[in-house]
Amino acid sequence: MLARRSDRPRPVSATKDLGRSHRLTKVVKAGTVGLNCAFPYDHSMPFGGYQQCGWGHESGKAGIETYLQTKIVWAQM
Repeated sequence: MLARRSDRPRPVSATKDLGRSHRLTKVVKAGTVGLNCAFPYDHSMPFGGYQQCGWGHESGKAGIETYLQTKIVWAQM
């Protein structure tokens, strides 16, 4: 499903088959997977490591949650 072309230094991931792309994203061990695009990134998306790379996430909701602590306050008036 993921092809490497001899004239490209990086793997190429492009397909017209949506089911194939879903299967690919389930098996690839990476924090970001781009399908049919050069580099999928938006400032609101989390960016970070995967598994034991030693880095957390930055940007987006996942990035800020690293620095937050959850507190539940329950009050009946």
